[in-house]
Amino acid sequence: MGALAELGGGNPMSDQYSQELPHRRWRDDPITTVSEDRLERAPVAQRAARLIAENHTPHSSVVYGLEGPWGSGKTSVIALLTTYLTEDRSSGDEWRVVSFTPWATTGTEGLLSEFFAALSTIAPEKSGDKVRNLIASYADIARPFVSLIPLAGSAVVEASRTLEHRLAKPWNVAFEDLATELRKLHTPVLVVVDGIDRLQPTELLDLLKVVRLLGRFPGVDFLLAYDEQTLVGTLQSPGHGSASKARARSFMEKIVQYPLSVPPLLTSKIVRALSTGLTDIVTPERIEKNFDRHRFSDIILSIMPAQLTTSRAIERFLAQVREQFRTHDLDEMNDVDLILETFLRIQFPDVFALLQTWKADLTKGHGPHNSLDRYRDKQPDWTGLMSVLERNADRDAALAVLGAIFPAVRDTSPTRV
Repeated sequence: MGALAELGGGNPMSDQYSQELPHRRWRDDPITTVSEDRLERAPVAQRAARLIAENHTPHSSVVYGLEGPWGSGKTSVIALLTTYLTEDRSSGDEWRVVSFTPWATTGTEGLLSEFFAALSTIAPEKSGDKVRNLIASYADIARPFVSLIPLAGSAVVEASRTLEHRLAKPWNVAFEDLATELRKLHTPVLVVVDGIDRLQPTELLDLLKVVRLLGRFPGVDFLLAYDEQTLVGTLQSPGHGSASKARARSFMEKIVQYPLSVPPLLTSKIVRALSTGLTDIVTPERIEKNFDRHRFSDIILSIMPAQLTTSRAIERFLAQVREQFRTHDLDEMNDVDLILETFLRIQFPDVFALLQTWKADLTKGHGPHNSLDRYRDKQPDWTGLMSVLERNADRDAALAVLGAIFPAVRDTSPTRV
């Protein structure tokens, strides 16, 4: 079979080869142990855990921000960080890590109920009734006034004074009563709030009010995890947020004292992860016998690392390749073509959808033209095919992948489209 002659077709592979091919399930679950860490997230988690432990004081509250694109491994870092924090007894403190998932609820009411329910879990099961009752009482006091609380500046102080006059039990008294009981537990607490960038603008602002004023109990620290670009975009939403990116970022600086980042994957680590994963799928024997390294080397060394930049993207791609190898007759399909086709379909679906329309140009042979007369003296212009992509970098990448599959593209696209 030629290079994608059927443009996505293929026959079911034999049962024998299907049984021989390694089958690994991928469910996009975060790692939970160091032994699962293939991309060196453990050192990031360990440093963050050390910082949180060293900064903790029973007399104050600190907010940390864990920034990273979707799929970069923030949840895995949190899982490892939790293990380091709860298992380290060198300081004599026994940490409690409370997970709060705001986007799993609906609306502000649900968000606040979930927050206080999560906070109540820090109370001891047998002797924590007083703490749980105080948390429930405080929740009843705080909940109706979230919409009245501004987010920053002197207005925050003024709002707290206003609440004192409007409540049967002054807000600051209820806060201090609960804070006193939390101190008696002698338990450092970290409230982890993952995925706050998934919230709607109103919900996000209400959550930040809780973190800014209502939930900052002494001895209770926060770790907020989010994609910074998405969060800033939410804060810029019309009618809800800041007027510029600079103001949105400045606003978050008032909330988060310690911004931490999940470092981007190095190109060498991406290439290693892809090479290892593809070798497991294709098998070394097939690579030695059938694999055209010359056609594939530039793609895996430069194109793929620039596109598959997160652990999720890498694992998602490998899972799709694995499934393609299980469902095609590999005696009739070139291994490199199958891998490149899968990459093109996942990373550039709009281009992939147009391939059948461009089949005549894509499958032109070398030498004398044997297609319709109108193609005889015309060099294909790939601009139309690439126009569905917005970024020049994506156009260059998609064209490079097509060039590795189709000689017609490789021979007629020496420059950027």
